[in-house]
Amino acid sequence: MPNNPSVFLTFWLGPHPKICYSYSPMALRQVKLEFHDHPVTCPYCRTNLVFTSLMERILAARRTCTVCRKEMLIEDGKAIRIPTEGKIKKPAKRESSR
Repeated sequence: MPNNPSVFLTFWLGPHPKICYSYSPMALRQVKLEFHDHPVTCPYCRTNLVFTSLMERILAARRTCTVCRKEMLIEDGKAIRIPTEGKIKKPAKRESSR
């Protein structure tokens, strides 16, 4: 390996450093992402919110309200309360047949 830094760079990059690529120049292209706004109303505090997503339509997603900090479920563009564990009705117990 040469001791002179300019000779080392020529050795490392080749005789044409502006033409030497470590990747194909055609492989990199500008990516355009389209974001969509989804206006919803918080089911807890009735605040109008706008969530931004890459999807045109939100089928199912959990989001948190920025005002009351409670979690909601967005299904088909509508915000729904998430039932808590204490409020869910449990199925009736079956009697065992002995």
